Amino acid sequence: MKNRIIISLLISVGLITACSEYEIDKEMFIDAYKEVLTVRELVSDSAEANKAIESIYLKYEITEDLFKTEFFRYAETEEDFIEIIDSVRNRVMRELEVFEISRDSLKIDSEIADSMINIHNSLTGKNSVNASKLK
Repeated sequence: MKNRIIISLLISVGLITACSEYEIDKEMFIDAYKEVLTVRELVSDSAEANKAIESIYLKYEITEDLFKTEFFRYAETEEDFIEIIDSVRNRVMRELEVFEISRDSLKIDSEIADSMINIHNSLTGKNSVNASKLK
């Protein structure tokens, strides 16, 4: 009876260990990977980029070695790696869409301000507001 319990426990532990071969959750890895790629793309100074990436590792409470290990584990399976790359791309595209919407609304706000200034100037006959100072 004791042996069956011990064997059952060992099998359970083995199954749990086998099922969790990755130490970093996939969603967290995707977020971290997206941030690392973004830094590599936007920061040209390698020393500054390395500092920024180190802060990403701290944010996600991982090490560079663990990140690299997980990267290569995910890359072993083509389907997993394609899923990760697609997820990173989709998240970046969503962020860019939000940025474009924000940028477009700023452009509209600027155009509205210019119109209001032109109306003000035509009504008062004065050029009391300088549009270039508002931008």
